[in-house]
Amino acid sequence: HRADIYALGATTYHLLAGQPPFHGMSLAQTFAVKLNGEPRHLAELRPDLTPASVDCVKAMMAIDPARRPTDYAALLARIDE
Repeated sequence: HRADIYALGATTYHLLAGQPPFHGMSLAQTFAVKLNGEPRHLAELRPDLTPASVDCVKAMMAIDPARRPTDYAALLARIDE
Protein backbone atom coordinates (compact mmCIF):
# COMPACT_ATOMS: atom_id res chain seq x y z
CA HIS A 1 0.00 0.00 0.00
CA ARG A 2 2.92 2.40 0.46
CA ALA A 3 3.65 2.23 -3.26
CA ASP A 4 0.05 3.28 -3.87
CA ILE A 5 0.47 6.15 -1.39
CA TYR A 6 3.56 7.27 -3.33
CA ALA A 7 1.59 7.16 -6.60
CA LEU A 8 -1.25 9.14 -5.04
CA GLY A 9 1.29 11.68 -3.78
CA ALA A 10 2.82 12.02 -7.26
CA THR A 11 -0.65 12.46 -8.76
CA THR A 12 -1.54 15.04 -6.12
CA TYR A 13 1.72 16.89 -6.80
CA HIS A 14 0.89 16.94 -10.51
CA LEU A 15 -2.64 18.22 -9.88
CA LEU A 16 -1.46 20.97 -7.53
CA ALA A 17 1.66 22.02 -9.45
CA GLY A 18 0.28 21.69 -12.95
CA GLN A 19 3.23 19.52 -13.92
CA PRO A 20 4.55 16.11 -12.91
CA PRO A 21 7.09 15.95 -10.09
CA PHE A 22 9.96 15.12 -12.44
CA HIS A 23 8.94 17.37 -15.31
CA GLY A 24 11.34 17.78 -18.22
CA MET A 25 13.78 15.09 -17.15
CA SER A 26 15.03 12.11 -19.06
CA LEU A 27 14.42 8.67 -17.60
CA ALA A 28 18.02 8.53 -16.36
CA GLN A 29 17.72 11.95 -14.73
CA THR A 30 14.44 10.94 -13.07
CA PHE A 31 16.04 7.83 -11.59
CA ALA A 32 19.01 9.86 -10.36
CA VAL A 33 16.76 12.41 -8.67
CA LYS A 34 14.65 9.66 -7.09
CA LEU A 35 17.76 8.00 -5.70
CA ASN A 36 19.58 11.13 -4.55
CA GLY A 37 17.05 13.85 -4.00
CA GLU A 38 13.57 15.14 -4.40
CA PRO A 39 11.51 16.84 -7.07
CA ARG A 40 11.20 20.60 -7.11
CA HIS A 41 9.66 21.74 -3.83
CA LEU A 42 5.91 22.10 -4.26
CA ALA A 43 5.87 25.37 -2.31
CA GLU A 44 8.08 26.96 -4.98
CA LEU A 45 5.47 26.20 -7.60
CA ARG A 46 2.46 26.92 -5.40
CA PRO A 47 3.32 29.38 -2.63
CA ASP A 48 -0.39 29.70 -1.86
CA LEU A 49 -0.57 26.16 -0.45
CA THR A 50 -0.46 25.65 3.29
CA PRO A 51 2.75 24.22 4.72
CA ALA A 52 0.72 21.27 6.04
CA SER A 53 -0.52 20.46 2.53
CA VAL A 54 2.99 20.67 1.08
CA ASP A 55 4.36 18.49 3.89
CA CYS A 56 1.63 15.90 3.37
CA VAL A 57 2.43 15.55 -0.34
CA LYS A 58 6.14 15.41 0.47
CA ALA A 59 5.54 12.63 3.02
CA MET A 60 3.46 10.68 0.52
CA MET A 61 6.32 10.89 -1.99
CA ALA A 62 9.13 10.03 0.42
CA ILE A 63 11.77 7.90 -1.30
CA ASP A 64 12.03 5.64 1.75
CA PRO A 65 8.69 3.81 2.06
CA ALA A 66 9.12 3.73 5.86
CA ARG A 67 8.83 7.56 5.87
CA ARG A 68 5.47 7.52 4.05
CA PRO A 69 2.19 7.31 5.95
CA THR A 70 1.93 3.80 7.37
CA ASP A 71 -1.46 3.04 5.86
CA TYR A 72 -4.54 4.64 4.35
CA ALA A 73 -6.06 5.38 7.77
CA ALA A 74 -2.94 7.32 8.77
CA LEU A 75 -2.99 9.18 5.45
CA LEU A 76 -6.66 10.11 5.84
CA ALA A 77 -6.05 11.28 9.40
CA ARG A 78 -3.21 13.49 8.17
CA ILE A 79 -5.38 14.92 5.39
CA ASP A 80 -8.17 15.61 7.86
CA GLU A 81 -5.76 17.61 10.03
